[in-house]
Amino acid sequence: LPALANLGAAPSSPSGRPKATSSPPLAGWRLEEKMLGVLAKCLPALANLQAIRLWKVGLTDLTLLSLISILPTCPNLKVLSLEGNPLPERSFYKLIGEECVLAHVSLRNNDIDDEAAALIGQALSSLRSSNKTLVSINLSYNHITDVGAASLANGLRLNRSLLSLSLSHNRIGDEGAMKLAEILAPFPLTHTEVVERRRLLLEKECQERCRMPPRHSDAKPDRPSSHLSSTMLEKLQPAKAGKVTAKKKDPAKKEEKGAGEGG
Repeated sequence: LPALANLGAAPSSPSGRPKATSSPPLAGWRLEEKMLGVLAKCLPALANLQAIRLWKVGLTDLTLLSLISILPTCPNLKVLSLEGNPLPERSFYKLIGEECVLAHVSLRNNDIDDEAAALIGQALSSLRSSNKTLVSINLSYNHITDVGAASLANGLRLNRSLLSLSLSHNRIGDEGAMKLAEILAPFPLTHTEVVERRRLLLEKECQERCRMPPRHSDAKPDRPSSHLSSTMLEKLQPAKAGKVTAKKKDPAKKEEKGAGEGG
């Protein structure tokens, strides 16, 4: 608990302004569910909290989920370090999903293998979704081979936010390094990626149209079809009068014709 009390400590600069809060590393003790309940109440109150560092705290897949639920309640939190916390079910990918609020994540020395790397690659980007907040991720001192490097490279194809990926002290050879190098250079999209990208753009356009309020200029005035303007009535009245006169003249012509025939 003394370490938790220091989480909100904001040292002052020479000018008197508080510096950005960075939590001290909480190391060497087990982070259990009860302790996470305490964190859930304390951390949201720390307005200047920008970093959480948990080193070898016995994190489990279950407690990781509880920690992930706390992160959105810390509006200024950008850095999360979970070094030395291997997870049997390889759940680290849940940290960097589409709803991720973090900018920097460190997962050093967590026994991350190729299967875990593949899950992380899918979380970075896929045909359907992409992480848009993560700027850097540290995966050094793990067990990633060429297979895992290829999975991470696939995850970087459609990701447009990640700027730094550390893979030092892994088991990546020339083949894996080549896969990563290909992503750093301009590359063409596959046919499937092009089709899916167009579909997503159309969906986004349709959603934006549905959210837009209806335009008043497009709405037609509700006027009865029988209502005519005074100008139209003036034009129509002489024409009708002419027709009536023509009809009246017809019987007169018939009488003249009849008289002529009788004569």
